[in-house]
Amino acid sequence: MKALSLVEFMISVVIFSLLLGGAYMIMGVGDKSNIAEMGYLDLQQGARQAMFSMIRELRGADSVVVGGGGSTVTFNTAADTNIQYSRNASNQVLRTSALVANRYLGNNINSLSFTLSGNLVEIQLTAQKTVRNRTLCFPTPCSTPAKVLKEKVRLRNE
Repeated sequence: MKALSLVEFMISVVIFSLLLGGAYMIMGVGDKSNIAEMGYLDLQQGARQAMFSMIRELRGADSVVVGGGGSTVTFNTAADTNIQYSRNASNQVLRTSALVANRYLGNNINSLSFTLSGNLVEIQLTAQKTVRNRTLCFPTPCSTPAKVLKEKVRLRNE
């Protein structure tokens, strides 16, 4: 039986180390991509959740007033009065009202605007956050001018 020489052993250790290093690099790239995708998914879900919460409540609204140059909307519903949606300095969509405690509907909201035309309210928003030094935008891509998520809400009670 023949044993391995020291040179053969060292060559096999170097080859194994290179293979292991390559596998480690591939795993690192995959992990970074996975974290970015999870960040984008979180961003997308937060933006859509904020949008759909506003849409649902605005459909039953009356006495709608868009204020602050389109940055806020105030309205009443059968269940609550003086409801207001706005974006605060921490890039959160804030819902305030006379009867219910304040709620945050979404985070990382870069812009939020409202337009009222007759019985139609248009909501526009964009979301952005940074994950591991990578800027993520919803809707994608991050561009200038930014793409926006737009929804039009027909008011039932107006």
